[in-house]
Amino acid sequence: MLEASVIVTTYRQERTLSYLLTCLAQDQASRRFEVIVVDDGSPVSTWKVIATHAPRLRELRYVWQPNRGYRAGQARNLGIRLARGQVLVFIDADMVPLPGYVEAHVEWHRAHPHRLFSGNRLYCADDDIFPFLGEAPTAAEIRARLQMHIRNSRPKEERNRLAWSRSASPWKAIFAADMSMESADAIEFNPLLVGWGNWRYPSATTGNRRGGRKSRN
Repeated sequence: MLEASVIVTTYRQERTLSYLLTCLAQDQASRRFEVIVVDDGSPVSTWKVIATHAPRLRELRYVWQPNRGYRAGQARNLGIRLARGQVLVFIDADMVPLPGYVEAHVEWHRAHPHRLFSGNRLYCADDDIFPFLGEAPTAAEIRARLQMHIRNSRPKEERNRLAWSRSASPWKAIFAADMSMESADAIEFNPLLVGWGNWRYPSATTGNRRGGRKSRN
């Protein structure tokens, strides 16, 4: 069985999706994982990105769903149903993982079984990144450019994360753009929620686990 399934949700994010896949291809040298790109209704240009990266990424799959509004939850559900890995890692196509990203998720779940991990991210402006990278940058070039511009956002993000963890109910929201869980414990996102942000809250998940078992409320 594969160690992990990395489920990538995307919509018209060809350039950043290419950066993400480039970095994941480098990380496959140390970990055996698959990558499932779930497209929320983009035009054919996204498929061209997949075709370009297919020779470099082992176990790369692509699935498309019709554009009927922002359906990130339903897209993730498609990825869950296709996944073959022991750990399900969710990441959005506008993110670039640091080296060892997948390995960190896998090792965390080995140390903390039957728990859900929800991470965070640091932000960079497109204008600080796109003009300075060529058509096919390496993973090292992409990550180096990002590291130059995330320093200013780091203090603010760390303060937000600390405040969240110290709140009375830190479990009330999850950051689904960087999260993971074991496949045996996987729950589904509520497919009825359409629109940005709704899937972060408890009502965004259903009581159905894979295999039809019920989770406790």
